[in-house]
Amino acid sequence: MYDPEEINECENAAIFGDASAQFKLALMYINTGKNPYVASYWCRQAAEQGHAGAQYLLGLMYKSGDGINQDIEKALYWLEKSAEQDNAPAQHCLGLMYLKGNGVDKSYIEAFYWLKRAATQNLANAQYDLGIMYLYGEGVHQDSKKAFYWIEKSAKQGFPRAQEFLGTMYSEGNGTDKDYVKGAYWLHEAANQDFAPAQYDLAIMYADGKGVNKDIEKAFYWFKKAAEQDIIPAQYNLGILYLDGCGIEQDVDKAFYWLKKAADKGFNEAQYRLGIIFLEGKVVEQNMSAGILWLLKAANQNHKRAQELLEKLKNNTL
Repeated sequence: MYDPEEINECENAAIFGDASAQFKLALMYINTGKNPYVASYWCRQAAEQGHAGAQYLLGLMYKSGDGINQDIEKALYWLEKSAEQDNAPAQHCLGLMYLKGNGVDKSYIEAFYWLKRAATQNLANAQYDLGIMYLYGEGVHQDSKKAFYWIEKSAKQGFPRAQEFLGTMYSEGNGTDKDYVKGAYWLHEAANQDFAPAQYDLAIMYADGKGVNKDIEKAFYWFKKAAEQDIIPAQYNLGILYLDGCGIEQDVDKAFYWLKKAADKGFNEAQYRLGIIFLEGKVVEQNMSAGILWLLKAANQNHKRAQELLEKLKNNTL
């Protein structure tokens, strides 16, 4: 990965106190999977000379305990050192620590301060997180238009989570005028980056014909993409499409496979549908015990139709 002569030159410069070389050497050790403790040594040498990138990396190492004994206090110290030098990733990391109370007392005010500093440096994930704080009024007055502003800036930089959220904001008219076409556009952008929640949302739009022409085959395509990434509602919808033969040739085995995957993860509508499938015995052999078992699982999660059906079975009123 690295030329031996390049490594040798970097080591010589690092030994003579060149902070940039020390930081580069630390990265070499990390990227080649060599001794992480040596990486932390060189990282510290550079950090103590005020190298912002090294301070950020050392803070991350203390935070995770990678190549060094975990120490949140020291992580915070070095991240703050880096952040004060306007290192945007360090500012973002600090903001998230304060937002989540990760090793520090939770503080929306501190989180907002650091996230805004990172966002104004055009860091896409910080722009998204800042937008979410505006949306929910965390550490700042709730302002859906400012939320939209920052999330759109992030989305335009290609951050898939922001693109998916922006698509939803357009579809719901949240912080902007409702526009299903623009909503579908941004969902496509995120879905094409293999972002599973966007793939699911896009499938729903194709199934409903909102912002796009109704197209069950495309809905099936995106449901399948999302289902394969463990989006539970997508697994349920994919199972239903296989069961009904919509957008694809009917395949009872695949329908059962995907419905059961969703049901096993506690999705009560999938549990209810499995119960119905076993009770009716149309596409699988009738099995009353299995049907009632799945209905009970759904009913225990407050699925009203499952509760009503069980009551009818109990009273023999079907």
